[in-house]
Amino acid sequence: MREEEFASIEDQDFVQKTFQPIPSLVSRENRGFWQRYHGQPFDEAQWNLVPQRWDHEHCRVWFEHIEPGTHWASSNDVFLCDRCYDHSLRPAGVV
Repeated sequence: MREEEFASIEDQDFVQKTFQPIPSLVSRENRGFWQRYHGQPFDEAQWNLVPQRWDHEHCRVWFEHIEPGTHWASSNDVFLCDRCYDHSLRPAGVV
């Protein structure tokens, strides 16, 4: 399974970024359902806008939490932990 995940990211460009918590939309009907908020319009009868609710990401390969701070991300919001980046994408000889 992990080999498939590594294969799915091998041709993407990753850069190191800093993640900070961002707002998210939380369903008024099911508080366990929420999604990233990017400034898109939403129905206030169905959603609550909660500041800093989106407080972590997940590594595409290991699904580990990526907490606020630095991480690796592609232009289409694929996230990697340092371990996965080091394992599959770090250029040889770069520390």
